[in-house]
Amino acid sequence: MTTLTSSLDQASSTIHDAGRRIQSLQATLDGTKRDLAQTQEELARLALALDTYAAATEAGQPVEGNQLRLISGALAAAGQSLTKPRSMD
Repeated sequence: MTTLTSSLDQASSTIHDAGRRIQSLQATLDGTKRDLAQTQEELARLALALDTYAAATEAGQPVEGNQLRLISGALAAAGQSLTKPRSMD
């Protein structure tokens, strides 16, 4: 009976440790999600500002304005790609 009690105590301790680890991982994941959302927002704001600047630049310098638009589009795409699942090949 002592062996069974000891085994049950050990199993209970392991389960509690796993529960604490899961809570810790969940907190880390939540923080990462918040950071990701903030990064996406910042990239979107930067892309919009760059696009606005590109529109103003195109009036006098079409080539430079077009290049700025390409960069702003790349920034917007980068922000969107942060949430796309990636294959684990």
